[in-house]
Amino acid sequence: MSMNGTDEAFEVFGEIVRKRFERILNGEASIADVYRESEDTIRYMMFRALTRALDLRPEFVFLEYPHPHVPAKKNPKLDTFVEAHNGVPSMAFEMKFTVKNVENGHNLPKTQVLGALVSDLIRLHYVKDVDLRYFVWVFDRDMGSYICNRDAPWRSLVSGGNFSFSKDEIQKLCKVARDEIRKRIGENFKIGDIVVSTVYAKNFSVNGRTFGIRIHVVDPPDRGSREGITGGLCGDFRKKQAQKTGRKQRKAGSSIREHPCIRSKYTALAEWLKNRRRKSFTISLSRLEDEVRSIDPSFYLPPAAKKYLAWWGNHRGNVQAGCGWLSAGWKARPIFRNGVIESVEFTPI
Repeated sequence: MSMNGTDEAFEVFGEIVRKRFERILNGEASIADVYRESEDTIRYMMFRALTRALDLRPEFVFLEYPHPHVPAKKNPKLDTFVEAHNGVPSMAFEMKFTVKNVENGHNLPKTQVLGALVSDLIRLHYVKDVDLRYFVWVFDRDMGSYICNRDAPWRSLVSGGNFSFSKDEIQKLCKVARDEIRKRIGENFKIGDIVVSTVYAKNFSVNGRTFGIRIHVVDPPDRGSREGITGGLCGDFRKKQAQKTGRKQRKAGSSIREHPCIRSKYTALAEWLKNRRRKSFTISLSRLEDEVRSIDPSFYLPPAAKKYLAWWGNHRGNVQAGCGWLSAGWKARPIFRNGVIESVEFTPI
């Protein structure tokens, strides 16, 4: 069987994902939103697609298959491994599901997610004695837009085509992404050029929300000589939502956001900081929440604020910074103790 023998399976997989998301977002499913899905769901949908499209026997499919070569952990696992049988090639799969929690915004920093995506490509590169290595990724507009605005080669994770990367490109990533790779792969991993080719790409929209599916083959047998899938695959993620609703047709007083901070809860944090004396101070996160609730009784900090240093990054791309402390003229420095962020120091800009 050639590598193209899996094309039908990937088409089936894409349709299963689309129909499932439509059912959820149309209120026909038992869960309220797509973000409540998981990586396991994606894995089982791929299993269903492979068994439908190929002469695949379930006893030759292994989930959480022991990975024999990744140096980071004592017992690393592959998401799915298929033994060669009946003309089906041996296949290794890593899968990622990154859809934003739209209810309360409890999400990993995007830089950390990028590190996890790159880690999966490296993990597949380390798999030996296998015919095909596939990276399967289901994502939303939020993550698609972020990746499409990255430098090469990472934007090709969404835009498609053939690309390659080495340890030099990894060293150019931000510290949060590099730390995530070290956590998942190890400190002193060794790789050559990792060649990646996009073999399936699908963008679709449901109720105004845009999603993407990408399947990449890692280190293909022909080492990247495939033409790959290319062309315009970032377009759906770079478009602003306001373009769809028609910004020019908006009436005065419309509830459509003119600015990303209009509906942000972090404007209450900014208002509280504006009333502070212009002098550096340190405050615990629990006390900070209590103080800001004097302005907005519903204010809370998400769990990410207590776990990830990157959440407190002083750049306006973070809504909490751009609409919160930076807009009030302050910089933030989280203080990490006993495995959690206990407090934050604010310094006037």
